[in-house]
Amino acid sequence: MDKLMEVNNLKTVFKLNRKILTAIQDINFEIYSGEVLGVVGESGSGKSLMMKSIMGILPNNAMIEEGQVLYKGVNILSLEEKEKRKLRGKEISMIFQDPMTALDPLRTVEYHLKEVILRHQGGGKVYSRKKAIEMLKKVGIRNAEERMKQYPHEFSGGMRQRVLIAMALSCEPSLLIADEPVTALDVTTQLQILNLLKELQIEHQMAIILISHDLGVTSDMCTRVIIMYGGRIMEEGTKNQIFFHPKHPYTKALLRSSMDIEKGIGRRLYTIEGYPPSLNEYLQGCPFEKRCRYAFEKCRDKVPKYQYYEDGHRALCHLRGEELDER
Repeated sequence: MDKLMEVNNLKTVFKLNRKILTAIQDINFEIYSGEVLGVVGESGSGKSLMMKSIMGILPNNAMIEEGQVLYKGVNILSLEEKEKRKLRGKEISMIFQDPMTALDPLRTVEYHLKEVILRHQGGGKVYSRKKAIEMLKKVGIRNAEERMKQYPHEFSGGMRQRVLIAMALSCEPSLLIADEPVTALDVTTQLQILNLLKELQIEHQMAIILISHDLGVTSDMCTRVIIMYGGRIMEEGTKNQIFFHPKHPYTKALLRSSMDIEKGIGRRLYTIEGYPPSLNEYLQGCPFEKRCRYAFEKCRDKVPKYQYYEDGHRALCHLRGEELDER
């Protein structure tokens, strides 16, 4: 597979009350054409902020302090804002996590779709309308021509998410970033949306970065997985490596805390004690140290370096995986 994007040493900070607070740092990963990369972690781990940094849609008080985002060999962080806007939507699209608020309630579905198509593809009103109807049909919305005239409030949550997917794919991007795309939906609708994303990913041979806190969704959808905590990548590996041969204490704890229906009956669900670090908290060592049952003095004083295993599997820990197993 061809390398589509490479992120090098990405660091994003917030300016708050004359302080500089580091939100994510030392972010390095790659994604290849046609693969699905999962990004997993608790709320506040930096998943969404990492993707917003890549997309260039940060809040006003946030900035990228260092790093590169190479898309097809071009550092998109160095592009002018006009060039970035051209790239967003056409080459790289994003689905946001809340379909209830992502659409303008005062605009019809037709307006939303046609605006994206006209901005990135041109072709005039006739072409954009035809393309919009085609995309609605592709994402499984019946009576597409009639529903084009409706407003977001006339759609269910699942249907609104389908509209957002149609918008994201209308310009046939090479990379789709899906930020918690099914979190606000019921279980049945979640399954429908995930199956739809799978089908469209295979059909268009696009790469997907799927941001999620749901290990079940990640296992079902992804080929590789990144585990984030405290604004850093704790572990990265293939789906098989992460779920069956985890090397980082945080990954092990996440897997233990996920409910196994068959094995979990009658058992108390495992929980990770404590809370993720806040932005205001200064961390000299490993960000997971306070909640880690394997932690020792070095973990508190020094940020670990990556331990490397087979086939690109890596974990940010002072101890190797086999040492954890012995403790």
